[in-house]
Amino acid sequence: RKSTFLSLSDEHIRGAPAALPTIEDIYAWIFKIYSAAKMSAECNIIALIYINRSLALSGMPLGAFNWRPVTLIALILAQKVWDDTSVRASCFSSICPEYSKDQIKRYEIAFLRNLEYSGAVTRELYTRYYFELRDLFEMANHGHVFPLGVLTQKRAEQLEISSCGFRMQKRRKRRKEKKMRSPG
Repeated sequence: RKSTFLSLSDEHIRGAPAALPTIEDIYAWIFKIYSAAKMSAECNIIALIYINRSLALSGMPLGAFNWRPVTLIALILAQKVWDDTSVRASCFSSICPEYSKDQIKRYEIAFLRNLEYSGAVTRELYTRYYFELRDLFEMANHGHVFPLGVLTQKRAEQLEISSCGFRMQKRRKRRKEKKMRSPG
C-alpha cells in the first residue's frame, strides 16, 4: 500500500524543493491549477476530502516530495466528480509542465488505488469539511465571510449521485481491465 503512495513523488524533478511548503506555496499551487482549469470552488473541498482519505488509507504522510502531485491529482478527480466538464490530462500537463500527461495518468491510477476506487462523498461529509474550512478561514481572516456558500439540497444530492457514480465507473473499468488480461 505504501509503495503505491510513494510513486506519487516529485523527487524526479530536478530542482524540486526539498523543504516542506509554506501556506503561501500551497495556496499558489492550488490557485494556479484551480484558476487555469476553471474549477468550481467546491472542487477544493472535495479534493481535501480525497487527500485526507488517501492519506488515511495509505498510512503515508504528505511530505516535501509528494504534496504537489497528491494535490494535483485530488483536484483532477474532484473536478471529474463535481464539474459538468473536466479538463483533460494533456491540459493539466500544460498547466503543470513539470508533469507529463503519462505521469499524470500514472499518478491518477496510484491515487485511485489509495482511495480504493471510492470517490463517494456524502452530503454529511462535505458539509462537515465545509464548516471546518469556513471556521478556519474566518478565524484566520478576522471574521471575514467565507467566499463559498453552503450547498443547496439539490447540489448536495447531485454530489452524492455523481461521486457514487464515479466509484461505479472505476469498478467497471477494473472489471474490463481484468477481462482483457485474462486468457479467453
